[in-house]
Amino acid sequence: MSLDQNLKKILIIDFGSQFTQLIARRVRELGVFSEIVSHKKIKLKDINNSIKGMVLSGGPLNVYQINKYSFDKKILQLGLPVLGICFGHQILSKLNGGRVKQSKHREFGLANVYKKNNSLLTTNFFGNKKSKQVWMSHADQVSKLPKNFKVVASSTNSKFAIVENKIKKYYGVQFHPEVTHTQNGKKLISNFIFLICKIKKNWSSKDQKNQLIKDVRTKVENNKVICALSGGVDSSVVAQLLNKAIGADHAGYIKRISSSVEALSGKKDKLICKISQLVKLIKDNKPFKMSKRKGDYITVDDLIKEVGKDATRFIMLNRSSDVELDFDFDAVKEKSKDNPLYYVQYCYARISSVFRHIGKDLNSNIKLDDFSFEYSNDEIKILKKISEWPKCIDAASSKLEPHRIPVYLYDLASEFHSYWNLGKQNPEKRFINDQKTVSPDKLIFLKAISNVVKSGMNIVGVDTPDKM
Repeated sequence: MSLDQNLKKILIIDFGSQFTQLIARRVRELGVFSEIVSHKKIKLKDINNSIKGMVLSGGPLNVYQINKYSFDKKILQLGLPVLGICFGHQILSKLNGGRVKQSKHREFGLANVYKKNNSLLTTNFFGNKKSKQVWMSHADQVSKLPKNFKVVASSTNSKFAIVENKIKKYYGVQFHPEVTHTQNGKKLISNFIFLICKIKKNWSSKDQKNQLIKDVRTKVENNKVICALSGGVDSSVVAQLLNKAIGADHAGYIKRISSSVEALSGKKDKLICKISQLVKLIKDNKPFKMSKRKGDYITVDDLIKEVGKDATRFIMLNRSSDVELDFDFDAVKEKSKDNPLYYVQYCYARISSVFRHIGKDLNSNIKLDDFSFEYSNDEIKILKKISEWPKCIDAASSKLEPHRIPVYLYDLASEFHSYWNLGKQNPEKRFINDQKTVSPDKLIFLKAISNVVKSGMNIVGVDTPDKM
């Protein structure tokens, strides 16, 4: 599995809790990527700019078993927001000068927590009520808060059920907000992610599936794959991903038919046979069931009338003929990266907007007096992608695989949009500088991208609007 190393994420430091995977799932359900790492393996050098917050999980240990849970305390002193859950809450207090002791009454099950003070963490958590039912599971508890910590909520047996240090952005909860037994627990996690860590949504299981399929295609290319299917969850998921990525294996049948034609013609004739899997139509997030007997079916004309010629052509070509295609009516109308056609067209439109801004025609020639260009690593990465264009055309033609063109264009557009977005945070990455001009090297860079996009879209018969 490969992921964008710049993807903003929540790091979950695992202390052996049975709920750690559930914490990660809750974060991802909210549209943010999360990564789990063992407390035994996490090092200070592992904390990079992609990490925007940390969660300390629960666990079966107690804070006095320091040799078993010890990790670099400096990790907590990097200025990143930290949310401690159950055992993680106790560690956070202990390492900051608080005290933890064994509870007089071990709590396991439902308990009520009562609001004491306002906090970003509990925004809209309690609602109009002063209490919420939560799930407790602990034998120890914080008995004395560290300096600069305050109580946000308490329970009958846990005075410090929710605490915070607003200055250091430390937050602790004695209960488990990740389990469904805790009322509105997901809201606490959401507040930590969006209000405290201030991360924007950047991840979905659909994105991850598409990335895995892309990785498989890149690795396999035209080679054969053997999938060992046991019937368990893991191997079944792998089998399904393989089928989505490289399709069913019809090679044996095709080879026998081709050999028969060659034999019967004395090797004068050659049969080239391309197997195409069915297209599954999805409407309103549900598969559209078609039946000739009932008269329930959608023709190509219906498809074009519904989503347009460009969308029909581009999406249909955007996969290998032997790979099943899910044609989602809603997705092809979206203005997002989930819509390949929009993403590629928007790439061209963005470049056109730069040329319009400086009063130049994108289709006109660029005259340059200075040829000493300097490109950053991000730009060189895109230029390398552009250099693959002739090879893509050759492979699409010689191997009768037209899907290579829209797939390549989408990858190029993705690289371009990622670079464009860097300019939002770093002025040096912007195409239009403070003097409202564009440097010659940037013009050539943009021109090269637009030429490839325009050429590719012309080949597949799809328009490239200069405004969107």
